[in-house]
Amino acid sequence: FLMILGSLLEVLGIGMMLPILQLAADPSAGVTNNQFLAWLNDHLTFHSSASFMMSLCVGVFLLYLAKNLFNLWIINEQYQFSWGMLTYFTHRLFRRYLREPYALHIQRNSSDLLRNINFSVPAIFGALLTPELIFAMVAFAVLALLPMVLRRVRKDKGEAA
Repeated sequence: FLMILGSLLEVLGIGMMLPILQLAADPSAGVTNNQFLAWLNDHLTFHSSASFMMSLCVGVFLLYLAKNLFNLWIINEQYQFSWGMLTYFTHRLFRRYLREPYALHIQRNSSDLLRNINFSVPAIFGALLTPELIFAMVAFAVLALLPMVLRRVRKDKGEAA
């Protein structure tokens, strides 16, 4: 759920860039061409287009700051989850080795057991779980951006025709 919320914040942040660019290119036409900017300008009653532009830039900066802090928190949660699972499975493997009969420890080299505990389990988590969590977060962001891009492409095709 958190990754989906993060991807929606990503879409909101990217979606706010086009209105700012429109407003920077042509302040009067930017407000009238964009419904959101027109609504914002009407309800907040700015005295000049420069103050409106400055307020909009500050708002987008705060949005990006909040989005990046939220993404940082999500990444922290992902790593805590990953390290928690790594710790759980390492302890479980270690307990299993301790419960094995003494004959197994005489037959097997202790360095193999230590390698499995100290390097194999972390390698699996470092190569599989953590990258999959990061991939899922990026995939959610791409899937959330896709409708916005497709809508823009359709709109551009409609204006060209």
